[in-house]
Amino acid sequence: MRWVRDRNARELCQTIGLNAYVQACNDRIEHLSQLQTPVVTRRGFWVWLLPLWRWLRSWLRW
Repeated sequence: MRWVRDRNARELCQTIGLNAYVQACNDRIEHLSQLQTPVVTRRGFWVWLLPLWRWLRSWLRW
C-alpha cells in the first residue's frame, strides 16, 4: 500500500513541476536508509541521560 501512496505523491509532484526536488529528496532518503550507524548512538544517549539522572536524583533528595 505504501508504494501506491509514493507513486501518487510522485505523480502529484511531477504535475506541479517539482521533479528535481523530489529526486533530491529521494536520493537523501535512500542515503539515510543505507547508513549502518544509528542516529543516536548508545554513547550519545548516556552522555545526556546520566547528568539528567544525577540532577533528578539530587533534586529528589531535598
